[in-house]
Amino acid sequence: SNSRVPRWFTEGLSEWESELDDPDWTRRTHAELYGALRSGQLLPIEKLNAGFTRARSISGIVVAYHEAAEVMGFLVKRFGFPKIVQALRLFAKGQRAEEILPQITGQSLPALNQGFREHLAERLAAYRGTFVLRPSEYADLEDLEKRVKEAPAEARAHGLYALGLLKGGDAKKALAEAQAAQRLDPRCLEGMIAEAEALLRGKDSTGAEAKLRALLQVQESYDARERLGEILAARAETQRAKVAGTPAGTPAATPATPTTSAQPLPGEAEFQAAKRLDPDRDEPYVELARIYERAGRTDAALKEWMAAARLDVMDGGLWQKTVKKLFEHKRWAQVAEYGAGARLLSPYNGELRAQIGEALLQLGRRGEAAVELDAALAALPEPSDEEDAASLKTRRELTVGDKTYVY
Repeated sequence: SNSRVPRWFTEGLSEWESELDDPDWTRRTHAELYGALRSGQLLPIEKLNAGFTRARSISGIVVAYHEAAEVMGFLVKRFGFPKIVQALRLFAKGQRAEEILPQITGQSLPALNQGFREHLAERLAAYRGTFVLRPSEYADLEDLEKRVKEAPAEARAHGLYALGLLKGGDAKKALAEAQAAQRLDPRCLEGMIAEAEALLRGKDSTGAEAKLRALLQVQESYDARERLGEILAARAETQRAKVAGTPAGTPAATPATPTTSAQPLPGEAEFQAAKRLDPDRDEPYVELARIYERAGRTDAALKEWMAAARLDVMDGGLWQKTVKKLFEHKRWAQVAEYGAGARLLSPYNGELRAQIGEALLQLGRRGEAAVELDAALAALPEPSDEEDAASLKTRRELTVGDKTYVY
């Protein structure tokens, strides 16, 4: 390309190739992209560079990255990868996207963009008919304040401004704006969800629950379902802690008696619905894992932890936690599998490397285990005189060949 290729093309190509190598490495911002498509804010392919150079927020740049990746996938699927190579060579000659795209596709720019939008609508069908809350729409607080002043009778402007204020930490002013939005339009979804969040920050979970349920009567929403699930699960946990006489969040002194899968748990239905409404998000999987653990449903909890990790391949903490959970339950094959993913993110974590090492030993893969245990030894501190007996008891000793590993 002689360094003349536009940014959207190179970024789209790199994202597409990453996903081709490992589908887990796809961008998880399909809801944002759907919102842009639905609102008519999706940039034409030939003008996509503006999404990088003229974005008003980080969220806007994220959408540009994701759109670029989807454009590349569309071009490859519809016209074949050799056309991508042809485009690079044409960029090298100084031609621009407006000239190149019709040459490599045989279509006019309007027809090409229409085909892409139809392709994307099919790809994002899971979001159709739902209320999608887009962070990019309330990221620019200054612009939102200006919009409210210029259009004081626009309910949605007040609702988005309320969401922006919440993001900035001003829950009191956000509540006033959210209520103003609903006075103008009682069915203003942005105002309803902003009020629910403001009430929740003011410790009024009952009011927040009522507002979220009212929103769901108007339109289905991932954000409303997920937040409602959190409220119901937290309330149940607080009640359990009161009965047990311990602070909420404190592990039970004895393992919970497993409940049957037929018994619904507080928040479970909402989190399951949230999973269907936005297949990208890991939060409902994590929340389900936690409530299943409290209910003694080990298998179900581990399944949710593993699914959550697959949805966020950049969250080292989540992957380490998943591996630790699997390790505690001696799921050796899965410790080895998920340990490999966690190691990419946290290669110098001694505890993680030791867990992988023991799993590999249990699987009879002693050569690979030795590599992991060498890494664990290099990363973990030696036992010190200050360590008490309880700490020393938690250490394990393993012998591989002529080496003894203590960790």
